[in-house]
Amino acid sequence: MGPASSSPDSPERDDEGGLDSGSEFVPFIGYHHVLMICLVIGITTFSIVLAGCTSTSLSNVYLLSLSYIDNAQRPDPDPIQVRVGYMGLCISQNAGNWVCSNSGAALARLFKIAQERGNEESFIGGDPLNLIWMAGKFKDEIVFNGLIFTALPLEFICLLLLVTFPGWHEEVDDVDLGREIRPFPSRPVSQVVLVVSALATVFMFISTFWQHITSGAASSIVRSLSYSTVNGHVGPAAMTLAWIGVGFATTAMIGMIIIFRSIKALSPIR
Repeated sequence: MGPASSSPDSPERDDEGGLDSGSEFVPFIGYHHVLMICLVIGITTFSIVLAGCTSTSLSNVYLLSLSYIDNAQRPDPDPIQVRVGYMGLCISQNAGNWVCSNSGAALARLFKIAQERGNEESFIGGDPLNLIWMAGKFKDEIVFNGLIFTALPLEFICLLLLVTFPGWHEEVDDVDLGREIRPFPSRPVSQVVLVVSALATVFMFISTFWQHITSGAASSIVRSLSYSTVNGHVGPAAMTLAWIGVGFATTAMIGMIIIFRSIKALSPIR
């Protein structure tokens, strides 16, 4: 660890050097704690995006939604809707009646069986343009979650390394007056956290940007090739959560840059 330093925003003390009443039980929040909160938020948001459409409770977190336009000439009154996530798909024909799976082929078989049985509470209509197959192809061949699976462990490593950063503690000086000081974090550890955080942020940004571009392009292409009988929508919840995660990851990276440059600037005066 580097040299110790005191902070002007450390808890105030009385004339005898003790903590003021009311401040004794206030926890010390360090700068690195704020960065840890940013990392936790980023990890949480991307975990939710990654798990979208893997269960009915996450059917609203999707990358792309495909459905037949209401005024299309089709025999069934309730058009089927298919939603695609990173690791799953959800289909619905009756409002709120979602069925999700990680396999497009399994959903297609389920849809076919329900159609043959004519279960009025399930999927009574057809899928003439095979939207389930198109959604499965989009998930398997276009969507790529490898960068997210790489970024999340990197963010978690940054979180663990930030835990090792020193916090405020009390020391007694030559005149027996206690003061709050905080040693500088290790410069090599700070450098590792900075590099790992930068890599994770870049991976998150590329993944989110790719997710946004491919979903928008697929929506436009499907609508054009189907002669405007199929409507495509980009999932707003997934996009919002992904960009929020990128924002917090970027904030943590910038915070680490500030820490590293501060340590580098103060090193000559040790």
